[in-house]
Amino acid sequence: MTDGSSPVTPPRRDRRKWPLVVVVLVGLFVLVGVFPAWGVLYESNHGMSLGPSFVEILAFGAIVAILTVLVWVLRPTPAYGFLKVLSSLAKIGIFLFLGAIFTVSDTFTSGDAIVTATVGSGEIFYLLLIAPAVGLVSGILFIVLDRQFPGYRAEKEHERS
Repeated sequence: MTDGSSPVTPPRRDRRKWPLVVVVLVGLFVLVGVFPAWGVLYESNHGMSLGPSFVEILAFGAIVAILTVLVWVLRPTPAYGFLKVLSSLAKIGIFLFLGAIFTVSDTFTSGDAIVTATVGSGEIFYLLLIAPAVGLVSGILFIVLDRQFPGYRAEKEHERS
C-alpha cells in the first residue's frame, strides 16, 4: 500500500496443526461414535434392543465428529459461521431422530411366562439439544458479524496467532 499502512494479512495456515486435527478427529469419533455403537452392540448381544442400530450410531458419530472438527479448523475464515450453523442443524436433527426412536426393551422369561418391558428413554436427547441450539445462534451471529465487518475476525485471529 502506498499510504504506509500494512495490508491485513490472512491468518497463517500452520501445517503442524494437522496431526493434532487428525488426533482430535479420531478421538472425537471414538467418543461419540465407537463407544455408543459398542454399547448398542453389547446390549443387543445380551438380549436388549435400544432402537438405533450399530451402523446408525457409527454414522451419526462420524457426522458429528467431522463437522465439529471442520468448524474448529475453519474458525478464522468466513466459512466458520455457515459451517457452525450446518453443524448445529445436523446435531439437532440427529438428537431429534434419536430422541424419537430411542427405547430400551428387554424380554424376561420365568417358567412359562414371557414378559417384555419397553421404556422410552429418548428425553435425554431432547436435553442435549441445548448445546446445538446455542451453537446455531452463535453461528448466525458470526455470519452477521462477518457480513457487517468483513476481515475483522481474520485480523483478530491473526493477532492471536
